[in-house]
Amino acid sequence: MSFIVLERFIEDGSYHKLKYTTKILDNIKDLIRHDLNSRGIRHETWDEFGVVGKFKMVNRYKYDYQSLNEYLFDLGILPLVASIKQAILTETEIKTLKDSNSNKQDFSLQFFTKNIGNPIIIKGNALNNEMTLSEQVYLWKENSQLKNVLNKRWDKILDELTDWLKKQGVKDIKFKYGSLALKEKVYSSPLEVFNLLGKEVIIRSSIPELDRVEEFAARGFLNISELKEYRQIIGVKEQFILMEVDKEEKCRKWLDRRREKLSGLSMSQDFNF
Repeated sequence: MSFIVLERFIEDGSYHKLKYTTKILDNIKDLIRHDLNSRGIRHETWDEFGVVGKFKMVNRYKYDYQSLNEYLFDLGILPLVASIKQAILTETEIKTLKDSNSNKQDFSLQFFTKNIGNPIIIKGNALNNEMTLSEQVYLWKENSQLKNVLNKRWDKILDELTDWLKKQGVKDIKFKYGSLALKEKVYSSPLEVFNLLGKEVIIRSSIPELDRVEEFAARGFLNISELKEYRQIIGVKEQFILMEVDKEEKCRKWLDRRREKLSGLSMSQDFNF
């Protein structure tokens, strides 16, 4: 059944529409960015479309993970604030983790296309230099909503096919529009890595998650400013963000809740974790 749905998604043009909207969204965003930047506008809201565009300066950091991980390990919190980067582990270390049966397995499905044909150009969506800024914003929102709908359908199809292939015990399969490959992902917790492989490996393979570090800083384990010793700014990048107003509001509310949580942890000094 899942293969039939996949073939229909391709045959009715939905797959091409998904790829096309992804490209056109990037192109429209670049046009809007250029227009605002040329007029020195850093923030603009189009209320009639419920869309906001804004520029943001973001620091790019280089971390000394070895020293940072040693510091967090000495504090006793590294296994609680980090994730393991599997690519850093050796084949022998990965085998040890797999053989322990204590790791979590997940799968991702890759689709390699073949014989799909030429992309479909959606009528009325072609960009041209005569479009006004408002028309570009409207077109961006229209394509953004279309992409969200198509992405949900596509993700559902891939999830169903992943479950089917797992049940069949099949990792690779070919069909008339290409092939599917089921890739296994093995997730091991830092604590499991430490227990099975020791201190050197957990320090070498861990990547601290800043939000978790912030929570432990709020609990009093460390001062967040101490992290500056383990990172250096290697550049500043300007980002242009284009999103629907309601999504911006959701982001703002999430940040407010995040600040309240950190403030609450700091006030209560709750060390239960």
